[in-house]
Amino acid sequence: MAEVDKVSKNSDATSRIKELRLAALADEDGTKLRNYLNA
Repeated sequence: MAEVDKVSKNSDATSRIKELRLAALADEDGTKLRNYLNA
């Protein structure tokens, strides 16, 4: 049972990292877009 808990915690962490990465990329794109529009 402990193995299953480990796996689910691990996948939670993995999806969290993916979410953060996507958020960072979206933020970067948003900044580029704002800079482009403000230029």
